[in-house]
Amino acid sequence: MKRCFALLAAVFLPIHDAQAQDYAVPINAIVEGQILSGFKELRDASDELFDASQATCDVSGANLRDTYEVAFLSWAKVSHFRFGPTEELNRGFALAFWPDPRGKTSKTLRGLIAAGDAAVLEPDTFNAQSVAIRGFYALDYMLYENSLADVGDADFRCALMRAVTRDIKRTTTELHAGWQAYAPELLQPTTDSIYRTEQEVTGALFNAVLTGMQFTSEMRLGRPLGTPDRPRPKRAEARRSGLSRDLTREALKGTVVLAKSLASGDAELVERFERLLTRAENDLAERTDPSFANVSDPIGHLRLESIKTTVDDIWRMAALELGPLLGVAAGFNSLDGD
Repeated sequence: MKRCFALLAAVFLPIHDAQAQDYAVPINAIVEGQILSGFKELRDASDELFDASQATCDVSGANLRDTYEVAFLSWAKVSHFRFGPTEELNRGFALAFWPDPRGKTSKTLRGLIAAGDAAVLEPDTFNAQSVAIRGFYALDYMLYENSLADVGDADFRCALMRAVTRDIKRTTTELHAGWQAYAPELLQPTTDSIYRTEQEVTGALFNAVLTGMQFTSEMRLGRPLGTPDRPRPKRAEARRSGLSRDLTREALKGTVVLAKSLASGDAELVERFERLLTRAENDLAERTDPSFANVSDPIGHLRLESIKTTVDDIWRMAALELGPLLGVAAGFNSLDGD
């Protein structure tokens, strides 16, 4: 059963229900405990990734790959916060250019390696390059695509890999600093600031839940699912490194943790969010392989489709129950295909 999302934006609606807005959304706890701490974790993990790349150019080495995976998963945890500093200067895309339906990352990286132009690797020059050769997906290709070892010069490939990790370190450092500077906008809304009221802040956080969940459903799960007659396992996120399942889990958990925080005044709704998250996490662990390759098998396809249905149910619960509770609603079309 296919469900389609046509999400537009959160809009503010007058709420007449007696239960709406009778509790304070814990904005401070969300900012401190999820946003600032999450982007600090991402920055610190990216620092370790950069250090590992300086120590070795062995792309098959455990330490380099391990630090890469930790940093990438740290990004997934906060990837739903795609507004503010993450949106500025295309930082989110610089870290995570995916999906890439035209294979720009592969083509651009191979062309760059074949050309061997060292000037491109200078920090400020590289920072201005296409997002297709920056960030975690470019590094995924460099660390796990075996055929790349036959392209160009080994020393240049090493220098390029280090340029990518240096650029990730730079971007995540900017993100951490940017969110620290942006935090007062969320914590102290005024008529002269980006957010005039706490309800507008709540609306931005609510949108983060919906858009994050939508991306997980439509992209992380929907792309490899394809159709029963034509599954697309090669469209899975980070399939080369086998992180498809783990990225999905961390991204889903991050959005549900935010949804639970927003719903903290309704214990029953919080419990239902947690129950659906647990179901999805257990099914991901027990019923899928790391790269979603078993989606090509009819049983594997049904299992991943079942997980997507659970994610869609979480999205629906957020849109139709959490939004009215908060006094905001999503501008969206109904889920098609029911």
